[in-house]
Amino acid sequence: MALSIETIPFTIRSGVGTQTISHVHYPSIAAKALLFFTVDGSGTTSIIYSYGVDDGTTHVGVGAGFGAFGTILLSARGTSSQYSLISEQAQVAFGGAQMRFRGWVSAIHVGSFEITTDLNNTPGANWFAVMIGGSDVECATGVFSLASSGSVSLSFAPKALIMLGSVTAGTTSSLAGALPNFGFATLCGPDTQMSWGIAVGPTSHDASSYLVSNVVLQTLNETTQVISNPVSVSFTPGGFNVTVVGTPVGTLGYLAIGGADVSANLVQITQPTVTGVQNTAITATNPVASFFSSVCKVHTAGVGSVDANLSFGVYDGFSNHSQWAGCIDNAATAIRDSQHPNTSVVLATATGASPPNSTINAQATCTLASTNIALNWTTVDSTQRELWALVLAQNLTAGTNACGANALASITVIKNTTPIPGGATLFPFTTTGGLAPATFNLQNGESQIFSGLGAGTYGVSESVPDGWTVSYNVSDSSPHDAIVLSAGEAVTVTVTNTFVSTATQLRVYRRFALPYSENKQMFLSRLEIVEAAGVGNTDDPDPVITMRISRDGGNTWGIRRNMRMGTAAQYFRRTYLTRLGRGRNLVAELWCDDAVFVAWVQCVVNPSEGAS
Repeated sequence: MALSIETIPFTIRSGVGTQTISHVHYPSIAAKALLFFTVDGSGTTSIIYSYGVDDGTTHVGVGAGFGAFGTILLSARGTSSQYSLISEQAQVAFGGAQMRFRGWVSAIHVGSFEITTDLNNTPGANWFAVMIGGSDVECATGVFSLASSGSVSLSFAPKALIMLGSVTAGTTSSLAGALPNFGFATLCGPDTQMSWGIAVGPTSHDASSYLVSNVVLQTLNETTQVISNPVSVSFTPGGFNVTVVGTPVGTLGYLAIGGADVSANLVQITQPTVTGVQNTAITATNPVASFFSSVCKVHTAGVGSVDANLSFGVYDGFSNHSQWAGCIDNAATAIRDSQHPNTSVVLATATGASPPNSTINAQATCTLASTNIALNWTTVDSTQRELWALVLAQNLTAGTNACGANALASITVIKNTTPIPGGATLFPFTTTGGLAPATFNLQNGESQIFSGLGAGTYGVSESVPDGWTVSYNVSDSSPHDAIVLSAGEAVTVTVTNTFVSTATQLRVYRRFALPYSENKQMFLSRLEIVEAAGVGNTDDPDPVITMRISRDGGNTWGIRRNMRMGTAAQYFRRTYLTRLGRGRNLVAELWCDDAVFVAWVQCVVNPSEGAS
């Protein structure tokens, strides 16, 4: 499986304990890393901005939460799993702070992950998760001290770093005098290595972003409003070096991303003053996703004059989804944080008001292409805000450099099914133009890459299985069976199959014996059918299965009882009957006449024996 990135919104449940979050578009892979972020607050308290990272190999989590008058950074719980989801709120009274939420990633599975909370004062809080996975993708998280220069050793060569944390004169759990920082670093940018840093504080102690070559993070001394010495990062074949100029104190977390399947590109974007499409060139020829961040201010190398409002967003090019969160003081909830399924809004900035009611000042939709990021600005103002975009791309050929500029062309075929996952259904493909393999099969969520291709015309076609329709989306808008590749071009073909029903579908039927024990009476309190749920479609939106039971070996039958199978995407619907009575020679009949996908796995009963 190639580099896969998915944006997943989820809601923290009430109380403490463990909850499971499932992937939607990649149910067959396990996360290599997870990045979390949220905005949580209300009009009566100061804003909160929180984010964290965790990887599925070392299970090291790092979380940082910020309030306007206090910052909290928790790097460890004293166990192998560290906090990666935390939230802290600064009260209206200066200097006060309250821990609102605290949790960590307790398990990572194929298709899902678990988070466990041990403190929760904000039930119902909305969080966003970014899942990064892929067989040739490597990720690692950790923390390092800024007390002195040093190096971080990894088992792979990183292509990109996402840096997070707070810089403070206190400890890693200090609430006093700390300012948030967030940064990107890659091998590929406007210069050899371009990075950025921010420092955000209360109204009287604020700073802007810094555009300085080779500088990852800069911090602000809240008391004197003097920018502290920079912290720089350089990449090595087995990790990265951290160089601290002077004596800044604090702790920073990182998410390192690398592997043979990954390339990265970092670009700076200035918000335009007129609406319309803004194109920014990139060298990643097969981009998968882009991370955006800004302090929502014009670039400057010094201290700003108004609050710097931290905003962060992620655009997922596969599902065309995005999430963003903005650290906006006293803003309405809809402005502070938002998710945009089936759209591509990646970033918005706003100015707070009292009572909480904000106006969005700048907003854009995003499209990733092989040579550029296209931002279509629908709302702008006269402030030319500075944004940074970290693009992660698939490294498709041996000739690909660290930035993802492919020396040879490629075609990636991605399989997607709707409205059901497709189960174990195999979708067969044939190719033309000399692609190898000439035939292949894909299941939902899988992909096939043809790399090292020369310029020419190629074709990819699916032999559609019964009960499905097919549609093709080719990234360069060419026909799927006549893709014209130019030198170095990377084309993605997304093949979507829709499950359909027909009026002539035959009944799906099963007769089977229920538990028997030497002619004794068997009492059935509950019977459950384990099956594919959530299979409703437009023809049969709420399908059912029907069951009846014979108590004399199948000669006569009792009443028919229906069980719902679940509307479309209602995957956790359970199908069961209770109070089934008793009998000595029990036989069940099960059938479905609805034109939907039917997959019965097993029948589960827990009978009790009576007298013979």
